[in-house]
Amino acid sequence: MYEHILSDDQIMAELEQIVEYAVDEMKTTIDDGAEIYERIEKHMVIEPVGIMPLYKNEGYIFLCYGDHSEVRVYNYSVSLFEHKNARYRGIKVDFVESLEKNLANTYEQIKIDVIRRIRTLPNPAVFKVEFPLDVPVNETLLPVAKRMLVKYL
Repeated sequence: MYEHILSDDQIMAELEQIVEYAVDEMKTTIDDGAEIYERIEKHMVIEPVGIMPLYKNEGYIFLCYGDHSEVRVYNYSVSLFEHKNARYRGIKVDFVESLEKNLANTYEQIKIDVIRRIRTLPNPAVFKVEFPLDVPVNETLLPVAKRMLVKYL
């Protein structure tokens, strides 16, 4: 059966052309994505808010971007995945709410309000993630922020 497929040169030649075209297209797309990721990572700032607890595998991310005064609050949890040769970290993020940041409502005040309203974690780790440009949050900013937070932890 395999010899029969190999002997049909016209079909195999067409398949090889399709694969070569797809590989070139995917390489360009992957290179573009890597360039965007590096540019966003270079301008993104991650800092803790308030006092950091010893347990940092669960907590909140405050995401603020562009000229918006909106702070998007996310709950995060980090888990470990073990493979026979290595250990990997994964992060799960859930949107909680959007709040307004201003002179009276700082990151520290937002942290206090979130802890009072959501009592699942008594002293959670909280990180602010700031990015100066206005980019799509779910498609661009949040995946980079998640990877950077895992590196930070």
